[in-house]
Amino acid sequence: VNIDNGFGAGYLAVQMLRILG
Repeated sequence: VNIDNGFGAGYLAVQMLRILG
């Protein structure tokens, strides 16, 4: 996953929300 990409950043955010949620 490339965090420099807007999609990559969004994907990481979703994964974090799933873990925290």
